Amino acid sequence: MSWNIAKPGDQINGPVNVTGNLNVDSNTLFVDSVNNRVGVLTQTPTVPLDVVGNGKISGSLSVQGVDVYSPIRAAASDYAGVTFDGATSGTRVTSTLTGQSIGTGDFSIWCRFKVTSSSGRAPFSLIVDGPNYLGLVSASGNYFLDKVIGGVSSGGSIAGFTGAAFSGQIVDFVLVRSAGVFSVYVNGTQYTLTNTTGNISLSAAANLRVGGYFVASQVYDQPIYRSAVFNRALSAADIADLIANGINPADQWGTQTQVVGYSPAVLNGGFETNSLNAAGTWNAAGAGTSTATIDTSGSFSRTGTNAGKLTLDGSSSFAAFQINNASTATLQLNKRYRISFWARKGASSGSCGFQFGAGSSGGIYGNTGLVLTTTYANTTVEVVSVVDGAFSISRQPGSAANAEIYIDDVEITRIGAIVDLDFTVGAGYQAHDRSTNALHGTLFNGVSFTVPKRMSVLYATTNTNGNQQMLGTLAIPTNAIIEDIIVNSTGTATVSVGNASAGTQIVNGASVVAGRQKLTLATPFSTTGNLWVNSNSTATLQFTILYTIAA
Repeated sequence: MSWNIAKPGDQINGPVNVTGNLNVDSNTLFVDSVNNRVGVLTQTPTVPLDVVGNGKISGSLSVQGVDVYSPIRAAASDYAGVTFDGATSGTRVTSTLTGQSIGTGDFSIWCRFKVTSSSGRAPFSLIVDGPNYLGLVSASGNYFLDKVIGGVSSGGSIAGFTGAAFSGQIVDFVLVRSAGVFSVYVNGTQYTLTNTTGNISLSAAANLRVGGYFVASQVYDQPIYRSAVFNRALSAADIADLIANGINPADQWGTQTQVVGYSPAVLNGGFETNSLNAAGTWNAAGAGTSTATIDTSGSFSRTGTNAGKLTLDGSSSFAAFQINNASTATLQLNKRYRISFWARKGASSGSCGFQFGAGSSGGIYGNTGLVLTTTYANTTVEVVSVVDGAFSISRQPGSAANAEIYIDDVEITRIGAIVDLDFTVGAGYQAHDRSTNALHGTLFNGVSFTVPKRMSVLYATTNTNGNQQMLGTLAIPTNAIIEDIIVNSTGTATVSVGNASAGTQIVNGASVVAGRQKLTLATPFSTTGNLWVNSNSTATLQFTILYTIAA
């Protein structure tokens, strides 16, 4: 076979099909599909060599000197990340998931990383109270989900999967637990697990550990680009969108904040008190002769749960029962919510629905009907709000006249990302959390940013009468120049900041009042990389520290 050598700047048109193995070294590949010839340029062209059309490789592609990834995954990230030195024991990025207890409920973990070829090393683990954990371990380039209850020494159940070896590749790995059942996706493809159940409880004391495994002596040796935990089960379609486009804003700004619950403090979703039409709570909005009432006698309330219920009855006209707060919208535009309520009917036929917004002109999510029986049944949905506005429960238009609908135990919870560690922006020892939970990760020794920024920001909170170290470890690089320190305080205090306990080098005896203020710097340097706060009160101090990295 003779080679058709392309010249620099040549454009090659048409599809490219390679049925065997294709290996490309430092030379430049060119293809001429018209003559079905493949060649290699021994000299790199000075201008781009374009291939117009579809390229298909039926064999394997081996490229030396660059990372291999799909165009879809490349579109979701610029592949800046954190890198691990492969030598330091217990090296990891840790984010404490304070206040975000997962329990035995649904959740998902996404991690984009380069697969190691070393057995027993994992890109993430989710640690709970020490003995209970979830994690990912590798064996010869294939991956296994190690789901252990009771700690390393006591063993546990292992959910494994087999498939293509991913060694040396950048992959998107997603672990999902839905209704107590695990599933796993790699690059959007679901793999069959050998063991799918696991009701391990993940408490509020959980830590997301990225790069570290369960034993401190183990190391990791590949870069990681993104890691996030969601407090919901992602679907296959959600995962495809996540890989292609990144985290959906409805999830990225998520929390586990309950908007309506069983406590009157969160709008009395259990109807234990008759707060109908009270300011900022439930308001009746019946039409025609329809009525909405709260009954706290316990009659027809859901058995075994609280002592009240909501009743919607009357004519066949629409009868609504709304959250209505004059100062703020209860439900916010483009945020994800989980809605759960229990309902039953009286003797007559009837149905129930819910909607977002202020009526037909206010962006209705859906006047979704639930056909009821005389026994309480639960409906739970996850939706993204299409408007800022209220939440309504109603009898469906067209229900039988005089039908009674009983509703109890309404819960509305804003959900989404528990933590979203962004490794594309940062310098020093903190990975920023893009979610609204501000659960920023701490970089341990042996971890560094692959594309460090010249300007960075550090977030830290202290609340000690005395000395407290920010992050509990190194806070900024020793060549950092602190530009500004802003503190938001819950009360008054005299505050000093230094590079050692009780130090005053950086801020010397600043008077802090309740609210947000900028501190005066005595010096912008920490020669040790430490930041210690000395306060004379237990007021909570939220620090925002802007700094640049000197050459």
